[in-house]
Amino acid sequence: VLKDAGYETVGPAPTLKKAMALLDEDDVDSALLDIQLKDGYCFPLADRLCKDKVPFAFISGVTNMRLPRLYLTVPRLEKPFSNEEMLATVVKLIRSRKL
Repeated sequence: VLKDAGYETVGPAPTLKKAMALLDEDDVDSALLDIQLKDGYCFPLADRLCKDKVPFAFISGVTNMRLPRLYLTVPRLEKPFSNEEMLATVVKLIRSRKL
């Protein structure tokens, strides 16, 4: 969906290790992070994105998950979400980086 809309994508990354490796290889303007990865939660990746000032949003199918306090204001897409919701979120993330 993102590629069809003209965005260059990196990933997907099913594990934290793979996601961190992708960040080492590519510059990213924004990120969509699935909270639960195959090897744990994405929070170390979120920490790195915060440090690098890269805007991101969480995606999750777990609606009652309590996020760490640091991430309470991070945008969140609840699964299932529509293509339009995802695209709108990516646009907002990219625009926020340019501010």
